[in-house]
Amino acid sequence: MTRALLKTELAGESDVVLARQRVWQIAGLLGFDAQDQTRIATAISEIARNAFQYAGRGAVEFSVTEGVPPVFETCIRDQGPGIENVRAILDGQYLSRTGWAWEYSAPGASWIISE
Repeated sequence: MTRALLKTELAGESDVVLARQRVWQIAGLLGFDAQDQTRIATAISEIARNAFQYAGRGAVEFSVTEGVPPVFETCIRDQGPGIENVRAILDGQYLSRTGWAWEYSAPGASWIISE
């Protein structure tokens, strides 16, 4: 059974910080050690920042699915125009106009979580 834990809106930079703090706290309550808490919080923070930066707003939803071990899920949604070249971005082969964005945060978030 999946239980919704918390939903926080992303309407400003302070909301991105709040999302990072909440994911760190929830991960700790679920038994993740401090290093894993920091990894998870960093990954979620990067994706949340992109949702806010490129779509102007969004939301982060935290849930847990019961089991052994429990599964911690985070869903970040926005109403932006979408992402072109997702595969190239995740493969680290895309360079944005700004020189900073998905080429760092999406693959970086994935790498952080997989480590």
